[in-house]
Order: sequence, then structure tokens, then C-alpha cells
Amino acid sequence: MATMTPIAVRLVPDLLRARGVAAGLKELTAALALGAVPGRRERGRWLLSEADLDAAERYFRERATRGAWKGGAAGLAQARKTAGAAEPWRQGSALSSCTSRSRFE
Repeated sequence: MATMTPIAVRLVPDLLRARGVAAGLKELTAALALGAVPGRRERGRWLLSEADLDAAERYFRERATRGAWKGGAAGLAQARKTAGAAEPWRQGSALSSCTSRSRFE
């Protein structure tokens, strides 16, 4: 079997995107540092083999199906959905007069 050239971590997000998986460089390096995704570090750079790339794809697919927390507007929508009826003030109900005043008045 021929040996594969190691894949630099900077190329991995594009390779994963081609496979239909969305993962950023920051998320990938964090997963590598935690050991959630296999890879090796040489001279301060993360390198992955093709088998490691397959493992990274599985990790990010599983993470997406578990419902990883999102940021921005998607994160706000997700937080509102999980809060549900526990926080009716977030859903546009009227505030009482005592909550609309400043605490420092």
C-alpha cells in the first residue's frame, strides 16, 4: 500500500466542506488539541492522514446531529426554543413597571 502525504490542517476545512461537512479551522484545531479528532503535530503544525480526515468527518457529523450550540442569530433562535415557556418575558409579554426601571434609581 502506498503511503499518503500528510494533509495540513489548513486544507482540511475545504476538504470537509467538499464532503458536505461544515467545520472551521478554529473548531478543527480545538478538536485536535482536545484529542477528539486524531492527528499529529510536527514542528508546531497539525497534520492529518486520510484516515484522520475520515475520523474528523465522523466527529463533525455526529456533533451536528447532537445539536451543537450555534452562534449569532441561529444561536438566539436556538436559545429561545430551548427556553420555551420558562422565560415568557423573552417572548414579548408585557413587562411590569418595576422591571422597566433602572436598578440604580
